[in-house]
Amino acid sequence: MHKNKTPRRRLLVTGLFEPAALAVVRRLGRDGWHVTAADGHRMAYGLFSRYVARRVKIPSLRLNPKGYVQALLRELAAGGYDVYFPTFEEVIPLSRVRDEILRHAATVLPTPEEVDTFHDKARLGELAQRAGVRYPATWAPRPGEEVEDLRRTLDGPAVVKLRRGSGSAGMRKVTDPADLPRVYAEVVRAYNLRPPLLPLVQKWVDGPTVCSLELAQSGNVVGQILVRGIRTMPRDAGTTVLRECIRHPAAEEASRKLIGALGYTGFVGFDYVVDRVTGEPYVVDANPRPTPALNLAQLGGCDLVGAWVRIAQGKSVQPLPPCPEGLRTRVHFGDWAWLAESLVRGLRHPREEARLRRGWWRDRRTPDDVWDRRDPLPALVLWAYILTHAPRLLLTSYDATELFMFHNRYVDREG
Repeated sequence: MHKNKTPRRRLLVTGLFEPAALAVVRRLGRDGWHVTAADGHRMAYGLFSRYVARRVKIPSLRLNPKGYVQALLRELAAGGYDVYFPTFEEVIPLSRVRDEILRHAATVLPTPEEVDTFHDKARLGELAQRAGVRYPATWAPRPGEEVEDLRRTLDGPAVVKLRRGSGSAGMRKVTDPADLPRVYAEVVRAYNLRPPLLPLVQKWVDGPTVCSLELAQSGNVVGQILVRGIRTMPRDAGTTVLRECIRHPAAEEASRKLIGALGYTGFVGFDYVVDRVTGEPYVVDANPRPTPALNLAQLGGCDLVGAWVRIAQGKSVQPLPPCPEGLRTRVHFGDWAWLAESLVRGLRHPREEARLRRGWWRDRRTPDDVWDRRDPLPALVLWAYILTHAPRLLLTSYDATELFMFHNRYVDREG
């Protein structure tokens, strides 16, 4: 008697320069999904996972966003996909064609209004006020006289940051207010900014950073993980390269308030600075997409990937178990960059850097976001990419944080 075989579920994944994308590929590929991975760069390391059944080359999100969207829509229309899983900043332009994507595949994409609310730090401040969540004092001065006026009124350190940006790209700390005009001008020049995307100036909140990743359904948090960065690269307000799962009830509640105020569905990551004196969290950044904390959640048994798929398919999701406190993961290429920087800094601070390097040695067996002995090729391709692009870091003023996010980052050229 002939047995009918269950057809394989078909998945399209984008954002393959991100550890979160690799977590999605591995989780669903191991579960039997037929995975197609699409990216604009031939060395996007997630493309080379053993669980990718098919690779698709599309235009660069950074250099040709319109071509990226058009090519992705064509692939979705022709591919017969059950689910489309975006994992990085492609959610920004794709939110504008959300309805068309949903005609071809199940997915969870924010609306353009939700993207603007989270991605634009001025609008994030408005959401925080509406939700009753603390947000640092923030100014949007224009170059010239307004920046000079702000310099004269600042009574402490501040941060110059991109109005729309992610990670630490474009972020510059100003310890002495007298340096504000120079630092502000440097950010404007480095990122070729024009109104209405001129940088913001935000009061510096002194304290540690706590990052969260939430999966929400209709304004309710169904999965949540909070992490603290043990090591970052670069050291000051950089991207976390060694992270640990923690509990922070005040930040957890703040995330629930922000999500509830918006009635949001999908992934969102929040960054908080916890005031060293009061212990209160201030939300300073938000991204309507998965973050690298996704890898830690999956390792800890909080299956955010599987729950996201169920939400995309229109199913109700029950709250997920929390990630165990103290569980750690690291980003191996970033952690090695941290070690290299420590060797240089050791010339000025030998004892302190030697102590920190001993900690690095103890953490060397921490589970990695990219390296997996059962799926080693992504890590090898990533190191090949780093080696071929190292001259940019050594011989130019290229921002190190851009090396790994350049090709996946969406640059809003229209304001």
